[in-house]
Amino acid sequence: MTKVIKRNGSREDFSEEKIRKALRKAVIDSGLSAERQAEAVESTSRAVAERARAREEITSREIREGILSDLDRTAPDVSTSWRTFDRKYKAHYTQRRK
Repeated sequence: MTKVIKRNGSREDFSEEKIRKALRKAVIDSGLSAERQAEAVESTSRAVAERARAREEITSREIREGILSDLDRTAPDVSTSWRTFDRKYKAHYTQRRK
């Protein structure tokens, strides 16, 4: 089982379902049809899972970069939506930690 190394150094088992959940959130504001949203979620989660499972360990940053790289090629609107959410979440999270 592939281990994911998180930013804080902890490790957890890789979960394709976690990737799917994150992608489902990202597609909501993408403006794509429901069918195209489902395609983007499935193809990207499958591609990322294949890359992750080929390794013993992978960082969460590498997973994120892989997701965004795949989305940039296959579903740019979803990639933009993901990055927008990421900026908002990180800004909110950073303010809460101060």
